[in-house]
Amino acid sequence: MVERKEVKGHILIPPHIFCFIVNSRENTWASGRQPDNINRQTKEEFYFYTDPTNASRTYFDRYRVNTHKPNTFTGWESVFEEGRKVIEYTYNGVLTKKGQEIGDKVVYNKLKEFLRDLGKVTRIGNDYFLHEKREKDPSGNEIIWTYKTIGRILPSGWRDEEIFEFNGIPVHTLKGIGKSFFH
Repeated sequence: MVERKEVKGHILIPPHIFCFIVNSRENTWASGRQPDNINRQTKEEFYFYTDPTNASRTYFDRYRVNTHKPNTFTGWESVFEEGRKVIEYTYNGVLTKKGQEIGDKVVYNKLKEFLRDLGKVTRIGNDYFLHEKREKDPSGNEIIWTYKTIGRILPSGWRDEEIFEFNGIPVHTLKGIGKSFFH
């Protein structure tokens, strides 16, 4: 029998898969590493990660910028174990007007930092989570970066909404739906 992680009374993901998802995300896009493959024509980036302790466990993330709306994107994450898909997570996001003003590199480098630090609570169906980080800009003014996630456990997975803010103004939003194939 496979151990399962219970979240608020819902069976969601076996603990070893949950840890693998967190490690995969921390070691792919959030790490800042370059994609494993890029399709310049479709503007897609591909990330792969294999569990260093179990080569039959793999992670795949396909990320694509919308060519008609350059500040929007879509992605698909999949986790396979012994050749069988066990987790799927699809997401859509946008860099807001304020995010564009600040710059995508600044916003996404800061978001990557949050996702590395908070990997165990992000994009996994938590009811509500908020984390703030206060910094000073070059002029000495205080900046507040805020990461919020609002989630819901569903019968066979979860749903998330992610809002990343700069001084209370959204700079990035994401909506995702996850599915567990363990049921």
